[in-house]
Amino acid sequence: MEKDRNARIIAIVALVLAVAGVSIGFAVLSTNLTIEAPEASVKANNDLFTVYFSNKDSEYSTGEVTPTLSESDDPEFTGNTITIEDKSTTLSGIGGTFTEPGQIITYNLGIANISKLDGYVFYFSGVEGNCEAVNSNNPATQEELERACNDLIFRIDIDDGKYTATKYKKYANYLISKMTDGKPGMHKLKLEIEYKADAIPVTGDFKVTFSNAEFNYRTEVTPY
Repeated sequence: MEKDRNARIIAIVALVLAVAGVSIGFAVLSTNLTIEAPEASVKANNDLFTVYFSNKDSEYSTGEVTPTLSESDDPEFTGNTITIEDKSTTLSGIGGTFTEPGQIITYNLGIANISKLDGYVFYFSGVEGNCEAVNSNNPATQEELERACNDLIFRIDIDDGKYTATKYKKYANYLISKMTDGKPGMHKLKLEIEYKADAIPVTGDFKVTFSNAEFNYRTEVTPY
């Protein structure tokens, strides 16, 4: 009887020690997982948002643009032919020679959005004129020059009058749509230089140099 009791005591003690051993084992077998501070950089993709001039308004294209002239019997009334280069964001050479009020030089070309992002015209700036007498046998007088700059105007027009400006214009938010089905978003662009019909004719020659005209495009609408 006493022997059985001792055996039970021994067995209980052994079980207690076994449980204690398990508990101690779990406490010791612990560890941490550490991820060191990661870092990443982003390189701007210059092709992500691209808007170019085009010599056509139906498709993106390059080449010459010959202006159209309002009706006139004077052969000295002329407009300059310009060339649209590939991926061009600058137009140069626009202009011509006027001989009487009422004449208009018009360029019809296009704006091409070759990207997957819609663009919005944020502002249009420029088109301030500076008049000076032409060094010829018949230069305009200073009095004529003072009024002449108001008689020649430069006008831009997008999509048949949906966006028009002759001077600085801000917060336009006019949509220049993105590519669809692999085709650029195309928009009509008309540029006009007009010698106002109600201008007082000058007795001498002069020229007008307009300041650079610039569109600023953004990928988001800007609040007014």
